[in-house]
Amino acid sequence: YRDGFGPFTLKAFDPDTGQVRWEQEGVGFWDRAGVLATGGNLVFQGTDTGHLKAFNAGTGQELLDLDVGTSIVAAPMTYAVDGVQYIALMAGWGGGGWFAPHETSAVVRYGNAGRIIAFRLDGGQVPLPAPLTSAGPIPEPPAQFGTAEQIQQGGQLFARSCAICHANIDYGMTPDLRRMSADTHASFNAIVLQGARRYRGMPQWDDVLSEVDAAAIHAYLIDLAARAYARQASLPDIEIEDTEVFPESVTASADGTVFVGSVKGNVYRAAPGAAIATPWIETTPDNGILTILGVLADDASNTLWLCSVPNFFGPERSQGVSSLMAFDLATGAQKGVYSFPPPASTCNDITIAADGTAFASDTSNGRIFTLAPGADALALYGEDAALVGIDGLAFSGDGTLYVNNVRSNAILRVETRPDGSMSGLTSLELSHELGGPDGFRLIAGNRFLQAEGTIGRLGVVTIDGDRADLTVIDDSLVSSPGATPVGDTAYVIESNIRYLTDPSLRGQQPESFMIYARRLPAAP
Repeated sequence: YRDGFGPFTLKAFDPDTGQVRWEQEGVGFWDRAGVLATGGNLVFQGTDTGHLKAFNAGTGQELLDLDVGTSIVAAPMTYAVDGVQYIALMAGWGGGGWFAPHETSAVVRYGNAGRIIAFRLDGGQVPLPAPLTSAGPIPEPPAQFGTAEQIQQGGQLFARSCAICHANIDYGMTPDLRRMSADTHASFNAIVLQGARRYRGMPQWDDVLSEVDAAAIHAYLIDLAARAYARQASLPDIEIEDTEVFPESVTASADGTVFVGSVKGNVYRAAPGAAIATPWIETTPDNGILTILGVLADDASNTLWLCSVPNFFGPERSQGVSSLMAFDLATGAQKGVYSFPPPASTCNDITIAADGTAFASDTSNGRIFTLAPGADALALYGEDAALVGIDGLAFSGDGTLYVNNVRSNAILRVETRPDGSMSGLTSLELSHELGGPDGFRLIAGNRFLQAEGTIGRLGVVTIDGDRADLTVIDDSLVSSPGATPVGDTAYVIESNIRYLTDPSLRGQQPESFMIYARRLPAAP
């Protein structure tokens, strides 16, 4: 192998000098079938992609490429009958990593029925196996019963005892445990600990795993299935059609139109169900938009609210005052600009109370401001040292205001007096340690959608009294500062902000800026 697990390379060496005469690179490290050299100056080799290839032994020139439809690992052999030479091979995937073929493997397209295939110069067309049908969608898993600690422990136990056979991919060679049926879930302990499926090759593990261990593994698999299920959203991913975007917040109107704010200072809009977002409101000297952190669509007042702040990554648009801005939700026309009072502030996100009052967070100074309907200036609602780092904020279904804190990794309830003014804060007990909680949107009732930028996690926060329980939807994101619900779908952005903060990436940008669609888990 070259570069550890780099691409497999077939090399021909000069036996006298040890120098490489020629080389042919395969698809990857798994593409490593044996070879046959013949007296006719030919070298034959099969591939994991299901091809038989022949090369000129002296020059390495490819002379033959036949698609046989079955992965090849074994070396070909040759024989002659009545003066006719044949090349024969045993086709089928196996060896190291047998349970998890690569996505380019013929196994993925045609399955892994072993075949012996023989060739001769005047032979006929190679018959291909029937293509496999789609594995189908991941079914909705049962409700999670495990704690975060159990799920983590289950993942470790699975890696130690189960992962050698179960790859849990769409095209694996063993059952994909993300697709367990309701009956399999109900019989999990009987299968794992009592050998209920020994007749199908699944041994019992009661000499290695306890009931507690099996429960932890089951919780881990339910979590794995839930995340895969969430990726099967009913709406498409959305690509932002622009460069140097670095999205920071996302919101949606009642009809499913998606709006995104950006470091670039533009608002991007995608029509309901569309897969492309295009510039809609662009920064200009006239509208005074600097960098946009928060955006919020408010259908009731026909307003798109946004937080404009001086550009941290300047020098473009780095001078000015942080402001809450209002734009017409239908036309994009600017309706108002409401500057934050000193000291220098960071307007970060917005939520709307039942009476139409806009609430905006000030991350730098630990303040919350309000703008009542018809008001021409912001009013201070509350400030507290515990609010320094405040980021997302949202009202629950019963009108309680909750905020998260990107610096202290906390979720707080805002306590109020009878007149509605702020009287204090209550820090909620968390089911998971948070990593840079950012965008925070109400789904319904006491369920909120939260994006955590530092650790790239999207989840549903369910608040019950003084406790906040997190159900993870996706934790494989790259810097995810914002999310919003649209029907049964959660849209989450990746900011790729590292391109602005990492000196080694300055001047570069990702291939595209995306808004990913994930299925929202159903309410319990």
